[in-house]
Amino acid sequence: MIDYYQPVEINIVSAQDLDSINLLFRPTVYVSVSVTRGSRDKQVTPAAVCEKKLLRWNHRMKFYIEDDKVQRNESVFVFQIKVKKFYGSTKVVGLSPR
Repeated sequence: MIDYYQPVEINIVSAQDLDSINLLFRPTVYVSVSVTRGSRDKQVTPAAVCEKKLLRWNHRMKFYIEDDKVQRNESVFVFQIKVKKFYGSTKVVGLSPR
C-alpha cells in the first residue's frame, strides 16, 4: 500500500504573558512542534525575539501528514514553548491544549 501525504504549513507568530519566563535575562525561548499520528516530523523555531512581555518568532514550518490521518481528523499538532537555560538544560514553559 502506498502512503499519500498532504503538505500542511503553519506559521508560529508570537506568545505573550508567559509569567514563568523572566525576559529580563534574555533567555533562549523557542517552540518545538510535532504531529501526533501521521508524521514523524518534529521541528523547532529559531530563538524568539523578546519585546517586553511578548515573544516573537514569525517562523513558517511545513509538515507532511499521511492523507488518511488528515481525512479522519486523527492528527494533532503539539506545541511546546521551551526555555534553554544557560547551562544547557531545557524547560517546557508552555504547552498547547489538547
